[in-house]
Amino acid sequence: MPRGDDDGPEGAGALPAWLPSAGRRWREASMTVLLVIQLVVVFGLVPALAAGLPLPSGLAALLLVVVTSLTVLMARGRWAAPAGLVVMLLTGATAILQRWNHSRPAMVGSQAVGLLAFLLLSVVVLRAVFGPGRVTGHRIRGAVVLYLNLGLLFAFADRLLAELLPGAYLHLPPPEQKATFDAAFDYLSFTTLTSLGTSDITPVHPVARSLCMLEATMGQLLPTVLIARVVTMAMRQDER
Repeated sequence: MPRGDDDGPEGAGALPAWLPSAGRRWREASMTVLLVIQLVVVFGLVPALAAGLPLPSGLAALLLVVVTSLTVLMARGRWAAPAGLVVMLLTGATAILQRWNHSRPAMVGSQAVGLLAFLLLSVVVLRAVFGPGRVTGHRIRGAVVLYLNLGLLFAFADRLLAELLPGAYLHLPPPEQKATFDAAFDYLSFTTLTSLGTSDITPVHPVARSLCMLEATMGQLLPTVLIARVVTMAMRQDER
């Protein structure tokens, strides 16, 4: 009996015909939801926590659950469930380490697993954006998610390096002030990614400087590559 694509089998005894298209719609819509969550967290929640605003303590954990659920929803093929499970475990471990243990080994571990989690999430989004199917607004917003993920990935990498090599960055807030410490590296990462260069934090270690140069280079190249790829997909779609 012939089989269909990743969205579902075809033929006798297969799932209802509307399920594959519904799965595609939900998978693509999840990229838009993920973009909204990222914008709220990066440009709203993180600065608010750094400013000391009273926010619910479980809000970050709730957003982690939503992000991991979206990862499972977006993943395609046989590896969808394992990928979603790995992201869920990594993000859960990150939240636990950051909330209940403030020792240096725990902070190093939390930044490392956070880096791995966002790296895997980026792979899942990449496959969803450039997978087979029509180019939609959801896919374009998914490409923006990839760009924001790059900034978050480098923020985790910068924090990890700061924990491993004290003194690699100057003008940092105390690590004990975790919300301010995290927000400072998010600011450093996104000002480097967009080539604004207005961050007060100064990388002085050679590895830290190389990391910032790599991010600035990728920040210029990635949008060009993403736009070119999406435009090419849309042109091929119009020619059919």
